[in-house]
Amino acid sequence: MNDEYPYQDVALESEAEISAWLEAELTRLTESRCVFRREVRMLCWTHSARAQADTLRIDFVAEIEGRLIGIECKKAPSQQVDLGRYLLQSGQYANGIIGANTHIPQQWTGRPLVAVFLRTKLTGAHEGIRNHAYCAHRLFGPANVGFLTKEKRGLCLRLSGERFWTEWSGYHQGMLNKNARIGSGSFQPS
Repeated sequence: MNDEYPYQDVALESEAEISAWLEAELTRLTESRCVFRREVRMLCWTHSARAQADTLRIDFVAEIEGRLIGIECKKAPSQQVDLGRYLLQSGQYANGIIGANTHIPQQWTGRPLVAVFLRTKLTGAHEGIRNHAYCAHRLFGPANVGFLTKEKRGLCLRLSGERFWTEWSGYHQGMLNKNARIGSGSFQPS
């Protein structure tokens, strides 16, 4: 990995700042490539003992060039365990489906997300947290959980440490692990 990657771009610390920055970036992309909504309800199977889906809220769902992805924004982690919690929460969204929402396109309801990407700040973080993030790419990538970064040429979605989608060259075909998906999208809300 090069020295610029990951998270070398902006000095955002709070979740509200990161969300506002991301909303501006996604709005910039909407002209031709992106439709997005904030605070989308998801039906996620967080614990099988309950035998029902929990309703959770993901920060952003975006349809970028025809594929639905989720983006979760989190404040800068102060400990390694914080980053782990962020990634586990993103993994729950990656295995869920979009629930009924009044502010989303109707065709999104009942569909799974292709992948979920975490946006947080790691620049200036303790070395242990940065190392944990590097390892998390490989550990969570097979579960379709990755990181969103801003690089010199634009937004970049990384899955398993590799480029999944970039603003400058689109999707990298073959980067999606379809075998790790639990939610199939066959659920039909009543």
